[in-house]
Amino acid sequence: MTLSDIRYWLTRYGIFPKKSLGQHFLSDANLARALVRLALEGWDKLEGVVEIGPGLGALTEVLLAKGLSVVALEIDPKLCRVLRERFGTQPSFRLVEGDARKVELAPTDRFPLVLGNLPYNVGTRLVLDWIYYRYCPKRFLVTLQREVAERFVARPSSHAYSALSVLIQVEYRARIVKRIGPEVFYPRPEVESSAVVLDWQPKRQWTREERMSFYQLVRRAFTHRRKMLSAALGRPDSRRPEELSAEDWLALWEKLYVEGQLLARNKEAGPTPSSLG
Repeated sequence: MTLSDIRYWLTRYGIFPKKSLGQHFLSDANLARALVRLALEGWDKLEGVVEIGPGLGALTEVLLAKGLSVVALEIDPKLCRVLRERFGTQPSFRLVEGDARKVELAPTDRFPLVLGNLPYNVGTRLVLDWIYYRYCPKRFLVTLQREVAERFVARPSSHAYSALSVLIQVEYRARIVKRIGPEVFYPRPEVESSAVVLDWQPKRQWTREERMSFYQLVRRAFTHRRKMLSAALGRPDSRRPEELSAEDWLALWEKLYVEGQLLARNKEAGPTPSSLG
């Protein structure tokens, strides 16, 4: 999809990109192909994908051209009209209109690969919702604001390391696969982006109760990331939250959980963007 294509579809349907939805449309066809290639790397057999926020369909057309089934989740009704006109006659395309943070996919639509250019303002929340509250795809490829992507992959004691880093890395191997400048989007964002691949490599099989308990431990400790853990745990521990790897956090949680010092929380007690740093 080129810039002229984008302008054509926006004009045709009277669409004005919404800042509230973080709408920035990919205008580089070569980059779209590269992102799909990175997403599909290493798959021996893959029938279909879930695409979050397809927008005008820059990635969608590449995926369909490769013979994949696509379940596309789009919240904007006007963009849904564009997608139906462009791809609605193709049997391998299915559009689900609604908020990707709330929709529940049927088991037959839960493909192991999820990808998308995510809105900067909800990208963190959306990824965590999908990993922990909906279903755990084998792989994500998502485009996020560069600073957020760096938190996904950050190592202990680094500036970007946060509760988000721990919650991602305890479930997935995260790696930045491409840096993306603002010039490939319309309208042009004010920040740089990065494409991140998350490959599911869980360090533990959780029950729902255990997972919520782990969330609470990490969140509480990172509220004061440079204070000693004893301040959050109520027991002697001279380490600081930012010094512990995901494996360290898991070992600490298992010790406290077995000792009965942690209580499970409900879904509403899960991670929120403001608490993840």
